[in-house]
Amino acid sequence: MLKKKFLLGVTLSMALCFSSCDSGGNEVTETTVSAEVTAAPETAAAASVTTTEATTEATAEIIDTSGVDYMKEALQAEWDDSEYDRYAVSVVNLYTADLNGDGVKELFVNYSFGAAMNGLVYVYDVSDGMKKLYDISARMWAEKSELYKDENGTVHLILKEGYAGGIGELDTAYFDIAYDSIKMPIYVNEYDWYDGGAHLLAYDLYKNCEFAPLDFINSFSGWRNFDPEKSEYIGRFDTDDVSDAFNKGESNEISDIVQKEVYEGLTYVSDVEEIYEGSALHEDFEDFDGFWQEAAPKLAEIYSN
Repeated sequence: MLKKKFLLGVTLSMALCFSSCDSGGNEVTETTVSAEVTAAPETAAAASVTTTEATTEATAEIIDTSGVDYMKEALQAEWDDSEYDRYAVSVVNLYTADLNGDGVKELFVNYSFGAAMNGLVYVYDVSDGMKKLYDISARMWAEKSELYKDENGTVHLILKEGYAGGIGELDTAYFDIAYDSIKMPIYVNEYDWYDGGAHLLAYDLYKNCEFAPLDFINSFSGWRNFDPEKSEYIGRFDTDDVSDAFNKGESNEISDIVQKEVYEGLTYVSDVEEIYEGSALHEDFEDFDGFWQEAAPKLAEIYSN
């Protein structure tokens, strides 16, 4: 490097000497020298602009979260709820949707547990404090979460949940969530039995299910809002028919029932807005404080005004 700097200095000195000694002038040499001399100020100016832009960007990233501090206590209480602490929280997703048309979006907080096979969704009206509307056994990120309107203009969030656990791991529920009510229009419940030493599966289909309080099923299946005694039984269906309807999207008797019981009279509006996703795999997501540090700025962008 020292040799290169020395040679550059010699070359520049020779060029200046040659320019002064040439009676005709050497415009090429003079232009070259000028370019080399003025390059430093231009570089410095560019660096100054870059620094200013970086400073502006850093300043813009600072978000005042004081307007959502009132949410923190309620969310931490759910996080620490001893009733549901069988597994550690592994994933949290936050969604928003205005169900009652008051201009303030309801907040959907989706906790997944353990290996994220089980999940719970809490729905809050946050327009005046933290009013919890529903506790739902679901993982919103796993299936469909879409907004619809009926003929009266009422907003419905149609949430489909495919449950993990059990033998077939294919229990399926549809939730119809409005601000003033929640229904479970369809529930598909695994049925299994032994025949000659073979473990066989089928699925029982129910409709008009009453939305039941959360109940934990002690078969590694997690929580449910389903009670077969408070539902209308439709019939038993083969596993292939269930798979064709729910996994392959094929049209058959089951998909026709779902269309009638869940979507009839509804018009699609949009998907639900996800505003935050956090995983326990993140370095700063080991406890509630880590979650809140990440989530609060996202919430502030929606609710601080």
